[in-house]
Amino acid sequence: MLYFIGMKHLSWQTLEYIYKERSSDWYWTLGIIAAAAAVTSAIFGNLLFAAVIAIGAFALAMHSAKRPGMLHVEIRRHGIAINSDMYLFRSIHSFSIDDNHRDGPRLLIRSQKVFAPVIVLGMGDVDVEELREELKKHMKEEPHEETFAGHLIDRLGL
Repeated sequence: MLYFIGMKHLSWQTLEYIYKERSSDWYWTLGIIAAAAAVTSAIFGNLLFAAVIAIGAFALAMHSAKRPGMLHVEIRRHGIAINSDMYLFRSIHSFSIDDNHRDGPRLLIRSQKVFAPVIVLGMGDVDVEELREELKKHMKEEPHEETFAGHLIDRLGL
């Protein structure tokens, strides 16, 4: 651990997301459902929606085949750095730590950003209590729930 004046420098590595291996049956099912929905949409005269379905299914298949990258997370003097992105403490509303998640402990950060209100990070090998105490110096800890979209993505295994 590095020490700054009055604070520890905590850092860890974590995956962008939990990767789930897909069988060829999963891709076939996705293709059949998307093709049926696109054809139905085309039959009803909505070609634009049919195109959106086809493009969405293709993007979903490409994303599910992609392996997650590594994120480097650091608690710095003025905020939390995730790779090259910096989230200043003044722009973060609060945090919580989910010790009981099935994929291991997770840090949930509630930011003031509209499009990413809750940032979810794996905790790697960092000491949970040490991280909690350090973050409490800069922001409040309160219970957070992952967004509905986050739950849906997690449940679908995407």
